[in-house]
Amino acid sequence: MLTLNLTLTKSKHFLFPMILVTGASGLLGRQVLKTCGGIGTAYSRAKEPLLFLNLLDTPSLEQFLLTHKPEIVIHCAAERRPDVALKNEQETLELNVGSSRQLARLCKQLGIYLIYISTDYVFDGSILDCTEATPTNPLQFYGNSKLEGEKAVLEETDHSLILRVPVLYGQVTFNGESAVNTLVDAVLSQKEQKMDHHSQRYPTNVQDVAQVLKQLVERKQKLVGLYHFSAAERMTKYEMCLLFGKILNKPTKHLIPDTSSPPGAQRPKEIRLNPTKLKNEGINTDCCVFEEWFKANL
Repeated sequence: MLTLNLTLTKSKHFLFPMILVTGASGLLGRQVLKTCGGIGTAYSRAKEPLLFLNLLDTPSLEQFLLTHKPEIVIHCAAERRPDVALKNEQETLELNVGSSRQLARLCKQLGIYLIYISTDYVFDGSILDCTEATPTNPLQFYGNSKLEGEKAVLEETDHSLILRVPVLYGQVTFNGESAVNTLVDAVLSQKEQKMDHHSQRYPTNVQDVAQVLKQLVERKQKLVGLYHFSAAERMTKYEMCLLFGKILNKPTKHLIPDTSSPPGAQRPKEIRLNPTKLKNEGINTDCCVFEEWFKANL
């Protein structure tokens, strides 16, 4: 199992600007905090050096912002698992939409720049190469909750940026943190099972996302509105498994390529988030090579 030794520390001397990262115990938030600095908050996994924060408790959230005085908030906290979101609709709406609206409202009042992390699942896949102008049409509850979160943020504050990203991978505390990393377990199990060979994905490393965010927060003139970021490599989960088998020198004959639509929450067959708008603003959108990263980290 690919794991990460947790060595995050709260900075003794915060670099300007002061940054707050929500959901900093998660796969993306952890890397964003490591790359961008600042302070990180968490809820169910709030262990030192992370600070406990219940985003659903508006008075506590307001007091937290008043106490720590961030100039930028990178909002990574969310229910990101489509199947879990579908089974827990009310809780998902409260976190993905309700807390995002309250956070945006407070950021507006306090003059804080807000970056909201969203998803490619706001699209239905009918248009493969999606720009920020592509009409949204989420196929499942999770994608709709994130889209409503986007709308809430943009309604509450114009000093904000929405960054849409695809499926993510990177250094994890356990492989189940990522829909990509968890495929390593499927390869190692040697248990016969069907593996999705239907949906084309663009797996993107959280280190690359964090580097984009670092560039965004360091800009003197902050960007606002919608932006896309994605790696360019295209593959199904089955193809990812074949690569992992190759890297680990493990057989993959127990994995049966399944070209039918996956069960559970409906997912688009293919979406590519076009990052041209970010590039045109001078943001470096280079990404690591999927196979090379896993060769170095498995």
